[in-house]
Amino acid sequence: MSFFMESTNEPVLSGGSVMKHRLIHVINNLETGGAETMLLRLMQRIDRSRFDPVIVTMIEPGSLGPSFAELGIELHALGAKPGRISPRILFKLRSLIRSLHPNLIQSWLYHSNLAAFLARSLRGTHAPLAWSIRHSIYDLGNEPWLTRQVIRAGARCSSRVSGIVFNSQTSLEQHQRFGFQAPKQVVIPNGFDLSEFRPLEGARNKFISTLGLKQDSFLVGHAGRYHHIKDHALLAESCARLVERGIDVQLLCAGRGCEPGGALESLKSSSGLGPRLHMLGEQRPLAPFLSGLDCLVMSSKSEAFPNVLAEAMATGVACISTDVGDARLILGDPERLVPPGNPEILAEALVGLHSLGPEARSRLGSEGRQRVEAHFDLQRVSDLYQEFWSDLASARS
Repeated sequence: MSFFMESTNEPVLSGGSVMKHRLIHVINNLETGGAETMLLRLMQRIDRSRFDPVIVTMIEPGSLGPSFAELGIELHALGAKPGRISPRILFKLRSLIRSLHPNLIQSWLYHSNLAAFLARSLRGTHAPLAWSIRHSIYDLGNEPWLTRQVIRAGARCSSRVSGIVFNSQTSLEQHQRFGFQAPKQVVIPNGFDLSEFRPLEGARNKFISTLGLKQDSFLVGHAGRYHHIKDHALLAESCARLVERGIDVQLLCAGRGCEPGGALESLKSSSGLGPRLHMLGEQRPLAPFLSGLDCLVMSSKSEAFPNVLAEAMATGVACISTDVGDARLILGDPERLVPPGNPEILAEALVGLHSLGPEARSRLGSEGRQRVEAHFDLQRVSDLYQEFWSDLASARS
């Protein structure tokens, strides 16, 4: 595993102080999501003596907006319509960038990456622009039409940005094959606060009590928004096969769209799980949910760097994942990987984990937490980002 790391020579002002870089982040919104949460974690740890951060959202900020405001970070919303980049918004972004006089712009996700590039090209600034790409592309045809066009445009423009940060090696390699070729392309993984994601005593018993379950029930969990790419149906079908084998499995689903009576409701009947499928909605904070599980399953058809795996491992929970994105790198245990879309193989993996018993699963969970501590500690990842930003901003200075 290798991540970007190099020493930087930042400009020094008279008197020996280091120049403070104004850093603009351009992002679609601040709803709860992988990129948005990572940005918040970075802003909580950014060295304010080196950076003066500003957040610009394309549409309204969303649920995480107040968390950024509490940090005292300047926040601007452009008021764009979701999924649309109009000329009016581009010129508005250009004017805002001009007024902020940045030393560096860091944009996040495809649409904001392209918007920041176009606004900068309209002579909004000469400051370096770095993109953040946090998506994997197994088949471009599976992407929505507009996203396909934005990805193609991004590939054509990529050689004219200063750098691209990918959050997974898989994503970097896939995008290189699609023609992305910035001068500096680096991989910086997601990082996790180990004081937030940790084993919590009593979390499992709380599930047993509130959901009316048995102590020997096998609590399998999934955390992620309801979306076809997450493949809740695969996991539900696999759990149903455990029931057929006489295992008292209970499937607990957390995330947007997983509320009682929501879109996931139909899986109760279609999978045959019935009342064994528990829809708990979005869980904030997430650590108590994860810590109460016997097993976390990441069943996605496609991912880049699946946060939930590392978060569950940090809470000491044994995990199984489809072999997508950087799941193999995160888990570090090929025996816990299954091919996407195969309910029988996933069911066999779950049966194997169940048969180990609580003590062996606990040992697996402890090993997983140690792996996250060694490779994905948030402070280390924050340092990598800040060195990347300093390098680009200082090169311009």
